[in-house]
Amino acid sequence: MRYPTSAAAVANFFLDVQERGGFRFPEVDLMKLMGLVYYSHAWWLAYKGEPLFEDNVEAWSWGPAVSDIYYQFQDFGCGRIVGRSAVVFANFGSDDIAYKRVKPPSVPQSVEGFLMKLWESHRYASGVQLLNATHLDGEPWAIVKDQYEKLEHKPRIPNELIRRVFALKLEGDKDLGDAKAEAFEKHVSSDDFVELEISGPEMMVIEEKKREEEIEEISRKLQEFVMEVKGGRRSKGLVRPGSGNHERKV
Repeated sequence: MRYPTSAAAVANFFLDVQERGGFRFPEVDLMKLMGLVYYSHAWWLAYKGEPLFEDNVEAWSWGPAVSDIYYQFQDFGCGRIVGRSAVVFANFGSDDIAYKRVKPPSVPQSVEGFLMKLWESHRYASGVQLLNATHLDGEPWAIVKDQYEKLEHKPRIPNELIRRVFALKLEGDKDLGDAKAEAFEKHVSSDDFVELEISGPEMMVIEEKKREEEIEEISRKLQEFVMEVKGGRRSKGLVRPGSGNHERKV
């Protein structure tokens, strides 16, 4: 299966947009980058029915994560990420071990338009707000955590689970009911456990107590994005950059 882009390219898109924007919004730190990459993948799954990138999304103690992106930027801690791009492994010969780390190709134009609309809806949120929202009942991360209880092995969050949960949001179904349990039972098994060797304590700590005003604010912005996506469906596709249409729709 060919994927539209890579998680590294998605991460670089948001870092580049932040650079051009002059840091007027809550800065893109490690938590915000994880949230933006995750929500890009989740809404793409809902809208297109296929993964945005090949990388697994895993359930870590503080929220959804793409491990390779996390480890590339973990030394920034809670500070703004600046002066670095995400890289990928690329083969430079016939030898199976002839790999180098290189900057990936930029996201294609069709994906760029989608990511820009997502950025416009999520840029005012902090990393804490974005990841707190993934802890709400019925969210894919929360479903996986309820099933596994402990997340020290960082189980994979199946793409089909993410797609079904976010597709229900896209259709405006607020009550997930048995759908979330059915999705989990159908698409999650013991084979979905992924173990990672951690060299030290995770640097990011999610706030234990979710402040109501933060949850309400991010929920409002996410709902606005849902409405924009639904509007984009009626407009028959994504708004291309440079098309002259600057309405916030995908």
